[in-house]
Amino acid sequence: MADRVRNALILSLLPLVSCTSLKGIVPPPSYDTQCTPSDERWVAWAEDTSHLANGVPSDPQEAYDAALVEIDRLGLKLVPKAEVGSTKWDGFTTTFPDRILLDPKWEERTVESQAAILWHEIVHKKQWDDFGQDAMTFRYAVAEGRWGLEVEAYRESFRVLRNFGWSEDRLGSEYKSRVESLWEGYFLQPMPDCMKAKTIEIWKKDAA
Repeated sequence: MADRVRNALILSLLPLVSCTSLKGIVPPPSYDTQCTPSDERWVAWAEDTSHLANGVPSDPQEAYDAALVEIDRLGLKLVPKAEVGSTKWDGFTTTFPDRILLDPKWEERTVESQAAILWHEIVHKKQWDDFGQDAMTFRYAVAEGRWGLEVEAYRESFRVLRNFGWSEDRLGSEYKSRVESLWEGYFLQPMPDCMKAKTIEIWKKDAA
């Protein structure tokens, strides 16, 4: 049933998507008993590092300031969300091609948290610029697409936090919490739970 719903959603979006600029669009995979997807490209895209920064300062304030410089270079505006409304997306910081919508509690966050989030959102901006609106829309219609985009962006978040001095034990707890919130918040239930381990495996790749 999940596959039927997923495929119906994809078909419903097809009229909205042009035949050009569909970089990285393939059908969603099936999985064998070893949790191996039928098309490994989805995993390869999640493991992509081309949108990650070459280096982020190890001081949180400097990392935050560097993020603001990069955001300006990319032509983004920071726009606070006024309040949390009725949908689960209202409490998140969200990126579109021309702006980053900051969550309503942004000012209550530490500079460390703000820096990690901004570098995460910079990855999404680079994804938008690389793939284009059509492909981003299509990927978000597929659980594996949403997964890959977020896995790469959260990998940047964890790289930044590791650079701030977070231990692997502390990061490990964050991995487990984040992977569960990804499955819930981004509706990844069409993917098997065994892919949670693959998610954490990717995030650990930058450990010393």
